Amino acid sequence: MYYDLIKTKLGTILLAGDSECLKVVNIQDGKREYAIPSDWKQNKVFFKEVEEQLFQYL
Repeated sequence: MYYDLIKTKLGTILLAGDSECLKVVNIQDGKREYAIPSDWKQNKVFFKEVEEQLFQYL
């Protein structure tokens, strides 16, 4: 599973997924911070399109 953390005006957002789909979208600031498993690999390139779409929405 891949993940990335992006900074937005809403706070830091965790994106996580694999080649099939986006599986996690979580705002990391606050009480419900998602614990990132140690076997996940950070990959900014993998989420580039998702990040672009998210910033268009925000």
